[in-house]
Amino acid sequence: MEKLKIEVENYELSREEVKLKQKEIDVQVEEKHKLYKKKKELLGEIEKLEGQDMNVLETEVEAYQTELDALKTRWNDYESKITDEINNTKTKLMDMKVEYGYKNDKIK
Repeated sequence: MEKLKIEVENYELSREEVKLKQKEIDVQVEEKHKLYKKKKELLGEIEKLEGQDMNVLETEVEAYQTELDALKTRWNDYESKITDEINNTKTKLMDMKVEYGYKNDKIK
């Protein structure tokens, strides 16, 4: 009888230990589930922001490209004006050279 009581107590202790371990496992599973859920939400947030960042970067690149094109146009206008002025001055100098050469020939 005594042996039976001890076995019953041991069985009940074993049962309690199993219940405690099961509770611990349930708590760990719940914590991991919460952690998984948070990580999944963060991943979704990161993917969303990544898409927004690309849109922002593409918009900035387009703005810079437009500005660069405008600057190139201004530079080409500026460069063509300078080239025209240089060519006009060269032409004037050539004309003056011819004119002074003609006058010099007359004087001699």
